[in-house]
Amino acid sequence: MTLENMLRKKLAEAPAGSAEVVLSHQGWNVAVHPAAQDSLSCSLNDLTLVRDGAGSTAGDDDPRPWAERISRKVTGLLEPLKLHEVDAPRHIALLRSTAPTPGDPGLNYYEVELHGTRQATVRRFRGYAEPGHKRDQVPFAVTYEALAKLIGDMTTE
Repeated sequence: MTLENMLRKKLAEAPAGSAEVVLSHQGWNVAVHPAAQDSLSCSLNDLTLVRDGAGSTAGDDDPRPWAERISRKVTGLLEPLKLHEVDAPRHIALLRSTAPTPGDPGLNYYEVELHGTRQATVRRFRGYAEPGHKRDQVPFAVTYEALAKLIGDMTTE
């Protein structure tokens, strides 16, 4: 069964309001936290990928090469991603949208946080220009086909 069809099936089987839907794919554990889903797409609070066997060494590897590869390969999101910063001692890399999309109100952008070469979390945020107003995490809509491509792009060499 294709990853797209596995996602569609798992999300369709999940009870309404499920906190998490998990599946395994080619050496990775994929967890999605759906806000809503239908037969073509889903709205996700976040997507987390954890390499099998990550265990307690999840942040032991340099994430920079993986971050650079993701910024080149991931093309299915609304905005391209670019490496924003690397915290080398903690083995964490942060990618963000190259050009946020204007929303009502604020700007919407993706953020991908990598922990070593073993864990990644994709989220969408809305930032505001007003002083003192912090950003809010917002769900992002994606078709099952685009979600499968995103997962494949992030997990293959």
